Parts: sequence; C-alpha cells; structure tokens
Amino acid sequence: MTVEFIFLILPLVILFFNIILLILFYNRITVYITFLLNLIIFFIYCVLSCYLNFSIAEIQYRLLLDFIPDYFGVHYLIIDSISYFFLLLTGFLFPLCIFYINLENERVNKKRSLIILLLLEFFIILCFSVSDFFLFYVFFEVLLIPMIFLIYFFGSRGRKVHSIYLFLFYTLVGSLFLLYSLLLLYKVYGNLEFISVLDLSKLSVEEQKLLTLLLFFGFAVKIPVFPVHLWLPEAHVEAPTVGSVLLAGILLKLGGYGMLRFLLPISSYVLIEYKAFFITLISLSILYGGLAAIRQVDLKKIIAYSSVVHMNIGLLGLFTQTSSGIIGFVFLMISHGIISSALFFGVGMLYERIHTKNILYIQGLARVMPKFSTFFLLFCLANLSLPGTCNFIGEILVFISLGIEKSYFALTIGVFSAFFCTLFCLILIVKPLYGQIDKKFSVTYDLTNGETFIMFILFLYVIIFGLCPGFIIQNLEIIEYIY
Repeated sequence: MTVEFIFLILPLVILFFNIILLILFYNRITVYITFLLNLIIFFIYCVLSCYLNFSIAEIQYRLLLDFIPDYFGVHYLIIDSISYFFLLLTGFLFPLCIFYINLENERVNKKRSLIILLLLEFFIILCFSVSDFFLFYVFFEVLLIPMIFLIYFFGSRGRKVHSIYLFLFYTLVGSLFLLYSLLLLYKVYGNLEFISVLDLSKLSVEEQKLLTLLLFFGFAVKIPVFPVHLWLPEAHVEAPTVGSVLLAGILLKLGGYGMLRFLLPISSYVLIEYKAFFITLISLSILYGGLAAIRQVDLKKIIAYSSVVHMNIGLLGLFTQTSSGIIGFVFLMISHGIISSALFFGVGMLYERIHTKNILYIQGLARVMPKFSTFFLLFCLANLSLPGTCNFIGEILVFISLGIEKSYFALTIGVFSAFFCTLFCLILIVKPLYGQIDKKFSVTYDLTNGETFIMFILFLYVIIFGLCPGFIIQNLEIIEYIY
C-alpha cells in the first residue's frame, strides 16, 4: 500500500464502504462504526502533516485517475500545502457532527442523516483534492444535492423550501460565471489543470481581466459577498444543526479555496486595476453584515451575518497579495470554521431544549444552564477576536497586510468592524445568558456529557491555535513563493 493510496484514496474508500454499510446494515453498532471510521480519516490527515514538506511549493502527493477520460487534461488527486489545511478541517468537523447526530433524540432519522453527511464529506474531500478546474467544478456543483436533501428532510421550519430555492438560485447563478471561465481557460490552454493556470504567458491582458471578474463573482456567491449573500441567513435558519455547522465550517471555505487556487494566480498582474473595486465591495459586505447582524432576533441569523463579516475580513487580506495577508486569510478561514461551528452547535443544543431561537424569548440561561452559558460566552468572545483566540491571530495578520499595502480605507473598515462584532456578540451574551430568569426555563437541563465533550474539543482548538499559531503560520510561509 503506497503512501499516495493511504493519503488520497483510503479516506474515500472508507467513506464509500461506510455508506454501503449504513444502507445495508443500519443499527446502533454501525452508527458507532461510522464515528470510528471518521476518526480514522481525521487521524490519517493528522499523520499526513508528518510526511508533508511544507518548505516546498510543489505538489507532493499525486495519484492518476486513469479511469476518467482526459478530455480536459490529465486528472489527478493531489495534496499540497494549500489543500492540506482544508482537508484537515474537514476531517476534524465531520466526526463531531456524526457524534452530535448520535446524541439527538430518536425522532430524527439518523440513518438518512448519516448517509447524507457521508456523501457530503466524500464530495468535499474530492473538491479539495482534485488537480484540475473541471473536476473541481463538477464536485463543487454536486455538493448542492446532499446539502439540499439535508435542509429538506431535516429543516426546522416551513420556509425550508424557500431557503432551498434561494440556495439553488444564487449558487447556480454563480456557477454560470465559473462555467464561462472554465470554457475560456480550456480554449486558451487546451486543458484545465491547476499547474497550467500558473503560466500566464498564453493569456492576454484582456483575458486575464475578464477571468478575474468571472472567477471573483463565481466564488463570491459561496463566501458570500454583498449583494449575493441573501441565501446564507435563510439556509442557516432552516438547516438542521449539523447542516449549519458544515455550511459555515466547510462549505463557505470552498469559495475561499477557489479564489486562492484559481483567482489569485490568474489575476496576479491585473488585480491592481480592480483592487479598489474589490476592496470597496468587500468593505461594504463587512459594514452591511455587521449592521444586519445587530438587527436580527434569530440566533442563527446573527451568527450567519457574523460569518459574512469574518469571511470578508479574510478576503481583504487575500487581495493585498502579500504573504501575511494570504496567510491571515487561510488562518481566518480555519479559525472561523471552528468558532462558527461551535456557535451553531450551541444554538442547536439550546433549540433542542427550549424550541426557540428568538432572543426576545430567551433570557437568564446562566442560572439554569451554567455549562452551556460558559461555553457560549467563551465562543462569543472568540468570535469577537479576543486576544488568545485563533480569530485574533487571523485578523491581526490581515490588518498588518493592509497596513503594508497602505490600504488605509480597508484597514479603517476592518478595524471598525470590531465595533460591530462587539455589538452583536453582546446581543448574543447579555440578555439570553444574564437577563432576568424566565420561569418557563426553570426546568431546562444543562449540557449532557456528550454535548460538553463537543464544546470542549472545539474550545480546546480555539485556544491551541490562538496561543500556538505556528503550526499553521510557519507551514504556510511557502505561499509567498507560489503567488
């Protein structure tokens, strides 16, 4: 068994046979086996860090997919220093989601939920592992199917069909931009491999400008950027807890990964002409997201709009085209994946008990749910980038890069966003946790041991990456030689 097989194929094989096992022999034992198999996948990606050489920019592990016709170039599964951290984040969050599903009450169809989750994980791993734009586009679109089923079968309210409609509409509109850019790249290069995009000698300046705009708006839908963000709050509100966790923790990162992998190499020379436009649009997204967050009464919508703020702060760093900005962008995506997932887990656990997410009806939980309130407070503080948490490291790197590039307008907006973050985090904390206790919550029970375990693991990584960020920062320093 080769190293390439273990790191590239084995996780996919495990997921494939796990899905078959759940379909044919679903019972309590197979649920535990599913959790253990996902832990094995996470362990494989942890071991991979010992084998990767982060000091070189080249692709280090490559496996030919010779059963796929090479119409758009030769197809490989690859791992390099860019895709590794996204695979590690994927391997980390899915076992927690599966563990949470096992904690849910019996009225949830766990078999269907687990199968959808494993299909989602299968295609996400492929998205982060493929070596060409064609397969990335295919799996990027196929991911819609399990996510739609997850919202439809396990959505919490009657507006789930409307949220699916918005999710489909915005994503498919963005896909039209990506499809056009895919065809244009194939016309120029004759293939769609990542390595071909790094050679800009075949692209005219006009083609580079056109591709920059197409790719930006294609991936901006997934991040999302104003004004193509409206699907996100609706999808979060209607999705089940694990759906919101995966949507915020991983699926939003596909847009950032696409920009990092495709947009930045193509636009490296022409971006200076569009930089003012992009940074202005991203700054508007930060301001709008912050203002919208403080106006919401639904806990999930507040967290959803905070995701818009943090993801767009990361984009500011990406478009500085400096090593500190790009590293800050990747770091912020990873930290946001952990913190937002924890907040959505917390809201889901709370909803299981009191059956509402409206902050107008929630108050005084600290007296009846001390463990929940402690974790929720800590994650809210991490969400507003308190020093010592991982969000703080990512935002500081982005702000440093903006200062280096003398983008003072964007730097002012980014720093001012901290004010909005403080406001909507205070909204999440003050009344729900420390308001006057409501009698109807007096019988509410606190977190179980399993739920406490999930929150503790997430908080542990928030602190580890906040106090010891070197594992990510030092291993991403090679980025300055790639771009």
